[in-house]
Amino acid sequence: SDLAEQGLFFVPDRGLLSRRLTVRQQLELMETRFRMRSTRDVIAETDPGELTDRFADQLSGGEERRCELALALVRNPRCLIADEPFARIAPRDRHLVHDALRRFAASGCAVLVTGHEVEDLMAVSDEVVWMVAGTTHGIGSPEEAEQHPQFRREYLGPRRMIGE
Repeated sequence: SDLAEQGLFFVPDRGLLSRRLTVRQQLELMETRFRMRSTRDVIAETDPGELTDRFADQLSGGEERRCELALALVRNPRCLIADEPFARIAPRDRHLVHDALRRFAASGCAVLVTGHEVEDLMAVSDEVVWMVAGTTHGIGSPEEAEQHPQFRREYLGPRRMIGE
């Protein structure tokens, strides 16, 4: 709770939403608890439509992911950690996640994302840090990561180029 009070918000790879409340009720509770951003503003910004009146078990995986990011937007964190933010997102909705993550960064929020969706992650990243076998490699920009020999060989594969 102390970290939440200081502005940290963690979006796990699944299971953030309560199964007993509608998405709107959860957004309103977050607004009431932290008094940061209005639910109405976030709904207008993210356009979840009828999703706000549903319960989590009535949402597809991608819809649930979008609503979890809306919760984070209401919270307006100083630091956002998002584990697998592109998981279960339909191709046509990927831009919504891109936009939300960029919106966080533009507001001054530190954003840390993890995942395996290389193209999506590179599109929203300023810096790439690769963690493998207990070692952390600060690689640099997405362009530098694309050219990093070990990252290409061990993660992307020798013939794989980002965007192909």
